[in-house]
Amino acid sequence: MQSPTSRQKTHAVTGYVRTMAEQHRDTAPHPRPLTSAIELLALNPPWEGALGWSSECMPYTQGVLDRYHKAGFGILSLTLAAEWNGLEQTMRYLGGVRRALQDRSDIVRIALTWADVEAAHKAGAMACVFHFQGAGPFGGDPGMIDVWRQLGVGIAILAYNGRNALGDGCQEPSDAGLSGLGRRFVAEMNRVGMIIDLSHVGRTTAREAIEASVDPCVISHSNPKTAFRHVRNVGKGLMRACADAGGVIGINSLSFMLNAENRTTVADYVDHIMAAHDIVGPEAIALGMDWNFYDPFMQHMFRSNPQMRAQGYPAPPWGSLEPEQIGPVVDLLLARGLGDAAIAGLLRANMARIARRVWN
Repeated sequence: MQSPTSRQKTHAVTGYVRTMAEQHRDTAPHPRPLTSAIELLALNPPWEGALGWSSECMPYTQGVLDRYHKAGFGILSLTLAAEWNGLEQTMRYLGGVRRALQDRSDIVRIALTWADVEAAHKAGAMACVFHFQGAGPFGGDPGMIDVWRQLGVGIAILAYNGRNALGDGCQEPSDAGLSGLGRRFVAEMNRVGMIIDLSHVGRTTAREAIEASVDPCVISHSNPKTAFRHVRNVGKGLMRACADAGGVIGINSLSFMLNAENRTTVADYVDHIMAAHDIVGPEAIALGMDWNFYDPFMQHMFRSNPQMRAQGYPAPPWGSLEPEQIGPVVDLLLARGLGDAAIAGLLRANMARIARRVWN
């Protein structure tokens, strides 16, 4: 006999595994074959799953939102803070970010629900949701999850590379699992409607989070290890566990995650999309391009953390795709035979499926 949690999880997953024709505009295939990247992008304004927007990135952000808007993006996950940013620091920073975004409401609007995303789209603007890469901004208090959710944080990573009070990151040698506090965080994130993100998270912690969560989890900006073996990339087993529970894997364009040459081209990125597609199928892939427009901060991080080289990170600069390159990505996916519905899922529909469930 299934436990109540298992029944809930089964219900959640079967709710996601509907045919594309049963879905909203974001998931329904166009009634005729598409041949144009322009048309596909217009019908499926993309969701970028990882865009640095923390205080360390802020000096380099001029013109970034305009470029995403002009390139046709519909939703941005803005990384407001990371593991090293504390609760009070992040709260003060958020005040300034919210004011700045409100001044740009012609092109971007903060979304708490999927209805907010649709309202932004109707107004000709992008929607944005805030994203934490690590648990630092929660201050170790599950009670802060609901507070942050009401302020627009819709997605959060449990652990960033190393160990914290919730579990282990992907660079932690012991690869221990989810802690008792981590399980409380998972339950509260489920309760308030915050998407659990497992990029940067250790394999065991990630697997246990997937098992503990009633809602699907995402791996917002990581790549398949079968395409390139790097500590930040993810093995087939974890990818399939995430997908089998209704989740998605967002594909990252950072050069050190693509190949040993530390090179990013459209073809390199598409290779990883196709590899992920072959592992988990078309309904479990998404965009997590992770544009590194703040490379001076990355160079500082690399210099300040000598262990990064030993963990397989080459010295910066680190390449990545820019928003205007989404058209060439779609063109090449079409040329390689990926279907319209699969591309629609990658661009927007797969993440939209999860957001509708969790945020609403």
